[in-house]
Amino acid sequence: LLGAGPSLVPSQPAANKNNNNNNNNNNNNNSNSNNNNSNNNNNNNSSNKAAAAAAAPPAPPQELTEAPELAALSAEQKAVARALVSWPDAGRGGRGGGGGHYSGEGPVLVRGVFGSGKSRTLAACVVFLDKLLTARRDPRRILLVCQTNVAVDAVLHQLLERYDWDNFARLGSFKSVHPKLLYRTVSLMATRQAAAKELLEALDKRPPEIKEALQAAVERGVLPPRASVWRRHRLVAATAAALDAAEHLGQDALHCPFVLVDEVTQLTEPAVLCCFHLAKAQRALLVGDPRQLPPRAQHEPLQRSLLERLWEDGPASARVELSTQYRCHPEIAQLGSSLFYGGWLRSGVSAEEPSSGLGPGAPPLAVVLSEGSEVRAGQSYRHDDEAKLVAAWLRRALSCGKLGEADFGVVCLYRPQAEACARALASLGINSVTCATVDAFQGGEKEAIAVSCGRSTFSKGGDSFSGCPRRLNVALSRARRHLTVFGCEAFLAGHPIFSHVLAAAK
Repeated sequence: LLGAGPSLVPSQPAANKNNNNNNNNNNNNNSNSNNNNSNNNNNNNSSNKAAAAAAAPPAPPQELTEAPELAALSAEQKAVARALVSWPDAGRGGRGGGGGHYSGEGPVLVRGVFGSGKSRTLAACVVFLDKLLTARRDPRRILLVCQTNVAVDAVLHQLLERYDWDNFARLGSFKSVHPKLLYRTVSLMATRQAAAKELLEALDKRPPEIKEALQAAVERGVLPPRASVWRRHRLVAATAAALDAAEHLGQDALHCPFVLVDEVTQLTEPAVLCCFHLAKAQRALLVGDPRQLPPRAQHEPLQRSLLERLWEDGPASARVELSTQYRCHPEIAQLGSSLFYGGWLRSGVSAEEPSSGLGPGAPPLAVVLSEGSEVRAGQSYRHDDEAKLVAAWLRRALSCGKLGEADFGVVCLYRPQAEACARALASLGINSVTCATVDAFQGGEKEAIAVSCGRSTFSKGGDSFSGCPRRLNVALSRARRHLTVFGCEAFLAGHPIFSHVLAAAK
């Protein structure tokens, strides 16, 4: 898959080679005498310590450890950024500072629980790496790759809002990109005329005030950006699918030696390696959560992500755990910790911090029991009565006036149920609440989340989709202040995970 390009998964890291050489020498010495054995053991210990020191990331200069973009990060998050300090040294001496070959250093691996600030950390890494490269007058670029558009936009929003940094180009479809990012979006259409048509079609789904402003920009020729605009920016951001579809930009268009991959546990290993190949990668940062959504693959070996494999038995320049969540109310976080993380997840949010957005006395965790029966929708399920119940609950919640439509989200286990909820909300004049499947909501968060199960019965072993712990981990960890689960009691009580949610809410 990598062709003649550099390999980011070297067969044997340098530290291991040193150890092997030392071990061979020690074996030869062992044949001399028993006394030499003790000396060799000491030599082995010294060699192992030296190899461990060589494998550790270099200590950054003090002025970099105190960089403003790192100041607000936690100690765990800072460890990720500091692992990138040596990156600008990769490929030095090649043409234009970027033509060198991969030196064999393993990727930086990051495992982060839900709400651990992965998007924020990635944004800080981009700004930090940009500063390192700028200090060396190094023009090489950075590539950000995610599985979903939501995750890509989340990192870019962090760059804009937290760091006022917009030196990026967003590759993708105008229909899938947040309106605030359209002025930096490079369409995958082959011509600018086709891109303009795609943009105008996408505007039909936008609120009137946004639609008018964007239409005016199209008429002035400001939008869509020309396909060459991305060449002027340090960061190129795209989903893995968009990256694969960007061949018309040219063979060298995506030459970005420094690759950051978010949601890597959702991507198959071949998909990640293809991104490395397209970018001519020299260094990589892999970020994900093995306890959230797995790669979509029919064959079991492909369901294990590159991050999981390398974490256990592969080379890495650094391994960092982000084990503290900063998103959910502690009661919601505790539920997720006990169900999916063996109770070791830490919470950086106090119970007093998030004030209630649903009125006085509204609990952080609640269950609303629905009635009626599910219906089959192709190979999936839908529960219309439950969708109407969700819509009625949302109307009452909005009447409190503390939260707006943009603060709510509806997460559904099945696509037909998400569509039914959207129709029920639209019938009440509620059009700006996001209704999506669990897969589409990966990487997103809202102040208040309604989880609609869409089922009235549960049969053990009958539906592996709704019983997947990794999928339910995502569904139950999107809410900052309030999590409300909607489902029939028979389904919830019989479910191995939702039964615990039902008990916790009682």
